[in-house]
Amino acid sequence: MENAKNATPEPRRLDLLLDVPLNVDVELGRARMTIQDSRPRPGLVIELDKVAGEALDILVNDRLVAREAVVVNDSSASASRHREPARAHPAPALRPAAP
Repeated sequence: MENAKNATPEPRRLDLLLDVPLNVDVELGRARMTIQDSRPRPGLVIELDKVAGEALDILVNDRLVAREAVVVNDSSASASRHREPARAHPAPALRPAAP
């Protein structure tokens, strides 16, 4: 009988997970509005809970996994560059609606 200490572990089969679909969201920010205020119209401005230059939130299956900085390539396409990993907690909650 082979000693368990000398046994070679079976390689991890992570490749089985590579085809599992995930919902990935990239958030610029959040806002809470009434239906009336969110009606599409010319000049509509939606105030988000973040300021310009603040990192984007990357959520996978509704869980915050990272915060990313925006990078613009060739003045047309945008991408993100890793800035900081997120703590293991759900996405930030919406702030209360303004009266």
